[in-house]
Amino acid sequence: MKLLIIDDADAVRPRLADALGEIEGLDVSSCAPRAGGIIERIRDSRPEVVVIDIGMLADALDLVRSIKSAAHAPVVIALSSSSSIQYRAACHNAGAEYFFDMDRDQARLLESVTELQKELAFR
Repeated sequence: MKLLIIDDADAVRPRLADALGEIEGLDVSSCAPRAGGIIERIRDSRPEVVVIDIGMLADALDLVRSIKSAAHAPVVIALSSSSSIQYRAACHNAGAEYFFDMDRDQARLLESVTELQKELAFR
């Protein structure tokens, strides 16, 4: 399964990629939003899952909406250090299927990606 990490923190991307890369059969790549062309990269690489740090951009929820509006849209997992109920609801309303607190939910993120990989294998 292909997974793309979108995060602006140069220290976080490789650490998250390493953790997710431990999941057998997962093809992990990453990019920074400042590189631009995120929608094009998703369209060209066609990941099944996109993990996005929604705290990185003022318009991150618009980016989630754009990702989800595409044909064959990937599953979107939102990460943030702001995990209020309102923020979680805004992410889900924008189209994110999952939301995890970056600081507290890494184990749940890994478990969910592992389960997603199994589910998507049967589609």
